Amino acid sequence: MKNAKQFSLSIKDGIKGLITAVLTVIVTMLLSLLNTGVFPMTLEAWKPILMASVGAGLAYILKNWLTNSDDKFLTKEQQ
Repeated sequence: MKNAKQFSLSIKDGIKGLITAVLTVIVTMLLSLLNTGVFPMTLEAWKPILMASVGAGLAYILKNWLTNSDDKFLTKEQQ
């Protein structure tokens, strides 16, 4: 199944970006817990985790936006 045309996004892209962001929160929080032995409880502790999650979700959406229908990154659509 081919992706949408390059420079376009679908609702699926948004959902997958959100899933990527949520999974980034979970993995980053678990790594923090394993490294320090402390669950992040303060807003200051959560801030970098949430920023990484937003970045991961946006990076996924940007990657999809820059990928053509043949699943090639930064390559023009074939005519």
